[in-house]
Amino acid sequence: MTTPGTNVKPTARDLFENAVAHHLAGRADAAIATYRGAIASDPTLAPAMNNLGALLGARGLTTEALELFRRAVEADATYAEAHNNLGIALT
Repeated sequence: MTTPGTNVKPTARDLFENAVAHHLAGRADAAIATYRGAIASDPTLAPAMNNLGALLGARGLTTEALELFRRAVEADATYAEAHNNLGIALT
């Protein structure tokens, strides 16, 4: 995937920021797809895994959400929000 009109491929951080914008604007499907792209680009991007897990959990996809929260915690053991979301999802 490249930015329109350029040969520059967006970074994982660029994709993450775009996903957050979609998420905040209520465009959940676009956010989910873009978070997935960010994670594919950087499989250690804990905030993308956490946010994707939150969206999927809200849709009732608990198993996938749990896996994403676990991966986020593994990627960044200091990421408190992912720990919190994992705990909530396990209850």
